[in-house]
Amino acid sequence: MSSPVVTGIDGSASALAAARWAARDARRLGAPLRLVHAYSVTGTGYSGRQLSTIQRREQGAARLHEAEIAAGWAAPGVAVTAALREGDVRAVLLDESRRARQVVLGATGAHSVSRLMMGSAGLTLAVHGDCPVVVVRDRARDNGPVVVGVDGWPDCAAAARFAFAEAAVHDTGVTVVRTWHAPGAPDTEPVHEKERASLIRQVSPLAGEFPQVPVEYIVVRGQAGHTLLDYGEHARLIVVGTHGHSGFARLLLGSTARTVTRHGSAPVAVIRSDEVVDRWLRGAGAARPQPR
Repeated sequence: MSSPVVTGIDGSASALAAARWAARDARRLGAPLRLVHAYSVTGTGYSGRQLSTIQRREQGAARLHEAEIAAGWAAPGVAVTAALREGDVRAVLLDESRRARQVVLGATGAHSVSRLMMGSAGLTLAVHGDCPVVVVRDRARDNGPVVVGVDGWPDCAAAARFAFAEAAVHDTGVTVVRTWHAPGAPDTEPVHEKERASLIRQVSPLAGEFPQVPVEYIVVRGQAGHTLLDYGEHARLIVVGTHGHSGFARLLLGSTARTVTRHGSAPVAVIRSDEVVDRWLRGAGAARPQPR
């Protein structure tokens, strides 16, 4: 059986949106959906009052049940399981990532799982997890191209490879975006053309492995994070790597740009390595590149 798409559930509207998106994605991948709620036996509840272990479990079970209903409506027929696990949410989801096709988190909300994962403590799951991590916004859409930020090569090769594989699964195209800076340069056209030629030269061999996927190359002078969000406004998915000269992932998900993350509309997939992409491809045997 295919590895499951795992979704962190925390009781927020954002988590429900993530569950719906993950359910639809799981259906397309031919994968089951696993909803996970983590609770701690110490400390206070989200409302600030003390909760017993039984109360925490009851609260978690109710949240999982609500997410199951939302996922079932979004993608009828998808196999859905729910897991109530004791422990820190970072440790629990990191463990889940070892057996997951991908992990999907909600991006906003007072109790957002992704805020715990992507906050000042670092990109715990994105940096150390064993599968792609997708952060979903409430307004996520299911159509449009896959937009990938490529600010260095081969640092961003894994992110680009995942973008093409995702696009192949969802019968859509890829928009490859690179930004550049040349402070004080009087004539920017040569720099622009050099960056564009370099981008096409680097990505073209990978694009050739996915001949069914239309590809567009965009080179812009400007800030990486804002440029990606501009081009990702009508995207199905934005893909970033955890490495690269300009730090697309850091700009989108790091402590300096949480506002950018919250205002974007497209989900963001964070890819840390080729091994992560290999595991994703093996999950269902889908979206494998066609022979050249």
